Amino acid sequence: MTPTVQYVIAVAAAITATAAVGTLGIAATMWRNQKRILRTIFGAEQNEAWDGLVEMVLRHREVLEEEGHL
Repeated sequence: MTPTVQYVIAVAAAITATAAVGTLGIAATMWRNQKRILRTIFGAEQNEAWDGLVEMVLRHREVLEEEGHL
């Protein structure tokens, strides 16, 4: 192989590795954000005081209905 071909292969390998690492980082960030959103909406098992937004809205709706505001 000529030095030019070796250089092109090395550059292509570096670009491919950088893209793979970047994609992995983005995927990990998206996964963490999705877990955070699900904990916010539906609650967290390790935090019994927080049942999530869905439960909070349902409780507020029940109270408002009982008081005749809805």
